[in-house]
Amino acid sequence: MKYKGLISLTLSIAMIAALIFTMMKFELVSALPDKGACDGCHALDPGTSISVTVDSETGSDITYYVSGSDIYNAEEGWAVFDPAGSNIANGLNPGYFTLPKDGQTYRVYWVDDSDPGKGGTAYVDVTTPVAGVNDVAVTSVTVNVTLVYVGDHVGIDVAAVNEGTGSETFDVYVYADTDTAVIGDEITVEVFTGVSLGAGASTTLGSSWDTTGVSHGNYTITGVATTVAGETDIADNTYIDGTVRIKILGDVNGDDFVNIFDMLAVRDAIGSQPGDPNWNPDADLNKDGFINIFDLLIIRDNLT
Repeated sequence: MKYKGLISLTLSIAMIAALIFTMMKFELVSALPDKGACDGCHALDPGTSISVTVDSETGSDITYYVSGSDIYNAEEGWAVFDPAGSNIANGLNPGYFTLPKDGQTYRVYWVDDSDPGKGGTAYVDVTTPVAGVNDVAVTSVTVNVTLVYVGDHVGIDVAAVNEGTGSETFDVYVYADTDTAVIGDEITVEVFTGVSLGAGASTTLGSSWDTTGVSHGNYTITGVATTVAGETDIADNTYIDGTVRIKILGDVNGDDFVNIFDMLAVRDAIGSQPGDPNWNPDADLNKDGFINIFDLLIIRDNLT
């Protein structure tokens, strides 16, 4: 029975202490001076100081650790006020508080005791950073030729840019497609992995498309930048431009057949070279800078 009474007394003391702790927390907040009472200074009482440091952060929020000291032997606490002067967070002893990354200035007070004459007060203004913007884009796609034969190479340049506020690493895909409205039929020309760009930086990625084994026809070239973490503006991650026509070797006139009409086109340009009035670059099938019997032989070998 004796121990039971002792336990009850101990619990009662603990409950009373908790109640006093809670009441003191609110007293500390109510004892704060006017938010604008000491513009341009930090310690409102001699010997009192405050320290606010960054503890951690995410893309949208930042958490601070607040502590303080004074020459008094008094209870200590802190309180945070938003730009409008409203108290948005408080606590006893050193602690943590979280603010949004909105670029606003918040005032943080360190208060020692709520009774006048028994403690001191100090404050510091904290301006939060602006939340970062994550945004990459492809800004152009260009090709060095628009008409080639199967087996030729097509040079492709894809320009990518980091439009965000921090460094980004992403991949860029280059596609050749006969129908951009159909998903899954595109040819992957090249993948540039781990493209790293600082804020506002850009780069041009050069690719060479070997058309060996590619079906003849018209192809549209597309550059695509993968989405980075936190990115919402993804419409400009894809850029479609640059049309390349791939012809059958020997198809001089581009009608998708190799026949007598192509032989006639070579005949009309026979013996010519660049600069001659009858020069026809499409008839130079072996690309040696001359149109002669060897170009006719290529047509013969590819007659359809």
